[in-house]
Amino acid sequence: MKKIGLLIFVLCTSSAYIYSQRDHQELMERIESKRIAFISNELSLSPEEAQVFWPVYNQYQEEMKALKAFDKENKDDFRDNIDTDAVLDAMLQKEEQMLELKKKYTSKMKAAIGSRKTLMFYRLERKFKEEMLKGLKRRRGQHHADGK
Repeated sequence: MKKIGLLIFVLCTSSAYIYSQRDHQELMERIESKRIAFISNELSLSPEEAQVFWPVYNQYQEEMKALKAFDKENKDDFRDNIDTDAVLDAMLQKEEQMLELKKKYTSKMKAAIGSRKTLMFYRLERKFKEEMLKGLKRRRGQHHADGK
């Protein structure tokens, strides 16, 4: 009987984890869709510019995502048994890699849409993040105000 209870517990826990992962993936896809719509609307790309820009943007996002995986892998860096100097070195190396990646894609974007729109893109990207954070804070504030 205990084995059946344990099996049910494991199945329920596994199912909850799978649904949680799927929900997170769907949320990330919705955010990315909003980001693309926001950037598209604000940049006012011509059809020719869009045809060249979006593949570059997608490639940039994929490479940046791979670099940011470092943060997720090292989120528990405050454990007592780690080499903090090594973590700091790795963190700085990741920052350097991100800067090099940004330089690489800045030149590609400038070739696709020009300097002005490339600068606008980076500012719009920051603005989008700020707007998302403001919305999150607003929702959390409403959540707490409702007594939930």
